[in-house]
Amino acid sequence: MEKTITKKDELLLLAQSGSKIHQPESLKDEIKHAIANQSIPTRKTELWKNTDINELLEKEYSNATYSKLEANDLSQLNLLSVNGYQLVFYNGFFQAHLSNTANNDECIFGPLSENKEERIFKEHSGKTKIYNESFFAALSFSAPQDGAFLYVKPNKFIEKPFHVILINGSPEKSLLAQLYHFIYLEKEAQAHLIVSQASLHTGTFENNSCEIFVSENAHLEQSNFQDTAQKSFVINTQKIYQSDNTGYKQNTFSFGGNFIRNNSILDMDGENSDAKFNGLYIPKDKEHFDNYILIKHIQPQCTSNQNYKGIMDNQSTAVFLGKVNVARNAQKTNAYQSNRNLLLSKQAKVSSKPQLEIYADDVACSHGSTTGQLDAEAIFFMQSRGISRDNAIRLLLFAFASDILEDIQHDEIKAYVDKILHHRFDASK
Repeated sequence: MEKTITKKDELLLLAQSGSKIHQPESLKDEIKHAIANQSIPTRKTELWKNTDINELLEKEYSNATYSKLEANDLSQLNLLSVNGYQLVFYNGFFQAHLSNTANNDECIFGPLSENKEERIFKEHSGKTKIYNESFFAALSFSAPQDGAFLYVKPNKFIEKPFHVILINGSPEKSLLAQLYHFIYLEKEAQAHLIVSQASLHTGTFENNSCEIFVSENAHLEQSNFQDTAQKSFVINTQKIYQSDNTGYKQNTFSFGGNFIRNNSILDMDGENSDAKFNGLYIPKDKEHFDNYILIKHIQPQCTSNQNYKGIMDNQSTAVFLGKVNVARNAQKTNAYQSNRNLLLSKQAKVSSKPQLEIYADDVACSHGSTTGQLDAEAIFFMQSRGISRDNAIRLLLFAFASDILEDIQHDEIKAYVDKILHHRFDASK
């Protein structure tokens, strides 16, 4: 009897045939075991019960082939423009003519397929065991087409940001694009990583995995911008490892996309470390945005803060699942979670579940979640003071998002986000 080919088998065969990156040979058995023991998540999977991926699985995907992305195509996407280093990938393929790489006495920044620091990659790739997080993480990690490689050398403060631009889409067929990104900061290093995701056409399934290592006394800020096409699917999984006296900050802005799932898992395995996660998601139409954050406090005297806000319109849906795990040894932990949501229509829906799992007894931890609509009395009050209803709504929306904006230190990024929000909130009046 012939064996039935499952969707899992299809995706594995497709990914392996399109892969251009080979992970360290020492991980081969572990990866194989991880894939064999994981299933494609369903509504019965606890971490995915509020996200339906049937539409993603119903499509028949093909591997992408190299296609040159023109500068005009890139400019029409209205991406963030900063004075820094830049890597551009189109459907998983590096676009050298649009990129600005680095290989100097401070840092190495380029495509993984042209990695100039093989030792660091072999020693640390897979060290976070990201492939155990989910089937999609294992799929991307085991068989990527390419990805970004960033290595910041000891005691180096890199003022220019590192910008990774991921473009997907095909006018003809649905494609599977897989990338694995490797980020490593040595001791005392400091850098800012920007990841922009956008689409030229519809139909692509972009599956990303990323490992980030922040060594002792190093600091990394990461800013994510997501504005992908209708009928595209994006799953991002990243695993971050923090050593002693480190700082990690992540800002995630989801402005558009048919289906976006962001998974961030942080191991705070060093004392006196700090982590901050800010998020703002603004789905519309029938878009679905899902954010899953797991922060593991492993060592004592660390602080983490999650602040996510959502503004849902039309028939859009969103999910926030934030979890803090405090190990028995992690005394003097400070951990805070907040998720607040505004529903601009009766059809919009959100599922919010902040969680604390605490095994230490000397901690300060709190979490909260609120969901509601715009304050009708506040709108009426502003109208009574001569402010139009449209402007009143706009002011309330900006006030709701203000603390996320205020926490952005980079002027160009703040101006970019402010411009997008003005455009979106004008359309929400």
